[in-house]
Amino acid sequence: MTRRDVIVVVAITAALTGCGGTPGGPTTSGRVSAANLAVSYGPYLGVRCRTPGRSKCDKVGVDIVLKKGAVHASATIAGRRVPLRTPGLHNGIRGKDWVGNLVPAGLARKGSPLYIHKDKGHWAGDPPVNVPIRITATYANGRRLSTTFPRVPLRSGWG
Repeated sequence: MTRRDVIVVVAITAALTGCGGTPGGPTTSGRVSAANLAVSYGPYLGVRCRTPGRSKCDKVGVDIVLKKGAVHASATIAGRRVPLRTPGLHNGIRGKDWVGNLVPAGLARKGSPLYIHKDKGHWAGDPPVNVPIRITATYANGRRLSTTFPRVPLRSGWG
């Protein structure tokens, strides 16, 4: 195989599988689907306690920004449905920026998909927690699109 052949194979592979996620964004396998749903940011998933890395409030927030305005959106986080509201706090554009909370999230419950193992009462993202998130958006024309992001990292803080 020539050097040119290798470059072509790498370029085709990157185009078909994606080149990796963005901070708070989808993993490689979620990238192609994100384009179908027209997502410009996220989903971002973070612990919403007043002190980052704490789990006592047992609250997780999700933030996503769509490229096209929708009339309704929801998220399913680790199998649990979360209604989203607009505008969110990311860019504040009604219909595009959506935010919601999962309460109780199960941060301190062993066996929960969102369980965080704390070292001396604090969790700074290690060990990592990744969960699947499905985003469903309904547009004014009645079209409804859903995309699953298979491994969205839980961040230790919000905002």
